[in-house]
Amino acid sequence: RGFERDEMVGFWFNAPDGTIYSDEQQYNTRAAKNGRADWEWIAPVTVPVGVWQVVAEGQNSSISRSIFFEIVPPNEMPAEAGSTSAGVEPDAGPPNTQFAFFAEGFAGRELVSYWTIRPDGTTRKKDEAVRANADGRADWFWSPPREAEYGMWQMVAQGRVSGVTHVIVFEIVPE
Repeated sequence: RGFERDEMVGFWFNAPDGTIYSDEQQYNTRAAKNGRADWEWIAPVTVPVGVWQVVAEGQNSSISRSIFFEIVPPNEMPAEAGSTSAGVEPDAGPPNTQFAFFAEGFAGRELVSYWTIRPDGTTRKKDEAVRANADGRADWFWSPPREAEYGMWQMVAQGRVSGVTHVIVFEIVPE
């Protein structure tokens, strides 16, 4: 909800590794009179498992909405809410906040790359990495730039050898 009446709404999908799935021909819908935009997407069998994000943006209003969802292997249930295999503290803060992240399940002493995905779905990818400890846990700090847009962000952490990937959701709010 929140789009303009009868506004064209484009949407795209952000994979757990930051890859953007978009198709201007297919990934468009029209908002209803009440501003609600509906669509359906069936994930191809070949897409990676993990936490995904769909971003919808009004073409006139530039209003953006994000929805997070998880794709799991066949016959598996998604991880329970509150899983402690990855996290952030605090989970929300203004642009001057130093966020502390952790993620587990990597190979011992593995190099773990990390990057952010903005609320609009664009990736802020730099060659940043941290080394996991002997137990496969990686800990790192990250501070957003002063001009960071408000909204729900994602921190993606991926083991360079194991391929283990975590997506940690956090929010940047006004001061």
